Amino acid sequence: MKKMLTLLVLAVFLLSAGGCGSAQEADVPAQHATANAWSAPPALKTKVLFINTSRDPNGNTYKMGEAFLAGVPHDTLFLNDYKIYQLGQHYDDDRLTDVLAAT
Repeated sequence: MKKMLTLLVLAVFLLSAGGCGSAQEADVPAQHATANAWSAPPALKTKVLFINTSRDPNGNTYKMGEAFLAGVPHDTLFLNDYKIYQLGQHYDDDRLTDVLAAT
């Protein structure tokens, strides 16, 4: 179980690192609020949570994560759906606590 969890954490790190490095400045879409930006955090139905940090919810990171977790029951959380400020910044609309509550 520890080996599987370690592999999952490593895969998420590699997927997010690979997704961040492949984008060019020209393809960066304008930031906009998503439809569920202010919804409650999802209730997890499984023990595996895939946290997608990509700005494109259907991009390569999502596809690689789904391929890696094929056959494994999992939930997906898109961080781009939540407004999270940098460390040390405190604002009323920060959603980090909602994301942490989902884990």
